[in-house]
Amino acid sequence: EPTRIGRRSLAELQPEPTPVDSGTTVANFTTAPPAGPGVIDVACIGDSLSWEYPLLLQQFLGPEYRVKSWSVPCASVMRAIPCGALPSVTAPAQAGCGCESFWDTKEWKALKAGRDESGKPSPHVAIAMFGTSEARRDTLDAFQGRAFIKDFTELIASLTTLPSQPAVFVMEPPPMYAAISSTHTDIVNKVFPKLFKPLAQYTQAQFIDGFVALGGTNKLKPDLMQTDGMHPSRKGACVLAQAAF
Repeated sequence: EPTRIGRRSLAELQPEPTPVDSGTTVANFTTAPPAGPGVIDVACIGDSLSWEYPLLLQQFLGPEYRVKSWSVPCASVMRAIPCGALPSVTAPAQAGCGCESFWDTKEWKALKAGRDESGKPSPHVAIAMFGTSEARRDTLDAFQGRAFIKDFTELIASLTTLPSQPAVFVMEPPPMYAAISSTHTDIVNKVFPKLFKPLAQYTQAQFIDGFVALGGTNKLKPDLMQTDGMHPSRKGACVLAQAAF
């Protein structure tokens, strides 16, 4: 059975003790008060699908952990994004989604500094989930699978070399229920199930199956999704948090 965050002991992860800081704020969205001594920092990285489940993961993990979302809506894990040449970016609701590289964001620049607000090495755990924004941007024919794997692999490698040497988890995104068109949803529903587990194995990251947790190939749990068919509902975010826990 894959390792889960909540089954890893404080001694296993060995965070450096950090002083209690009751007044410091951070630029990113913080889901818990500043960390006390020995608290494990968990960074949730991704697009808008990584926005809500960290709130609930914090509740599951408890006060020994501090969970932060470093999510950027519509961000892609890919470095080079030829959005100007993509005919699929047409509808106003999806125009531009997947056209910002996470590598270029202030969230990644802050995270790769590898320190918390008190200057201690952080995070101790990182969860990365990307792919839905790429599927909104690309048709199946346009999806650059090799570049996606290469850049995701490099992101994981970059995380593992941070001063805190975090345990890295790769979460496969949930199925896409509402069709932009089948040429987009097939990336999530048919390509990703063959891609994410081997990616985690190759990079020696832990694998979290958000795809099966929220309904899998047959899309069996529509009640776990918002009406757009792409974002988890509150209940779905809870299920993702449970999968990570």
